[in-house]
Amino acid sequence: MPKLYELAEEFDEIYREISEADPDEDFSDDLKEKLSKAEGDFEDKLIACVKVLKTLNAEADVCRGEADRLTKRARSFARNADSLKEYVKECMLSSGMLRVKSSLFNISIADNPPAVDVFDIDNIPEEFTVAVPRKVSKTDIKLAIERGEEVPGAKLVRSQGVRIR
Repeated sequence: MPKLYELAEEFDEIYREISEADPDEDFSDDLKEKLSKAEGDFEDKLIACVKVLKTLNAEADVCRGEADRLTKRARSFARNADSLKEYVKECMLSSGMLRVKSSLFNISIADNPPAVDVFDIDNIPEEFTVAVPRKVSKTDIKLAIERGEEVPGAKLVRSQGVRIR
């Protein structure tokens, strides 16, 4: 039976391979084979796998948090850029200077193409409307089936999952 540190080293190597793998692909057969051949008793292997799983989930959480932070930061930069652009427009219009040329930029006020302003949607003729794609309420379907109703095209399915506490 391998020593605990040897088992940890094997799973560290497996973790490295998982974290460096293509995120859009499932485990390779080679990686699955390494997992099944990893030495140690069954419980030790499961515990080691769950440790790797927890580490991967923690890293995913960190990445999601960082993505959220960067998304908020990007929105802030874009909002500030829009505000500054509006300020430049207001300054140019109030001064009557509609064109500025420099060695870096040419700044000008120009008319935008016409845009449609829908101010009363109820008066728009049907020919100018677009059908919204049909959307299914899985919650309502589940409740109906649980009440004993038959819903054509749908059924309740049960699956199994791993719970880790």
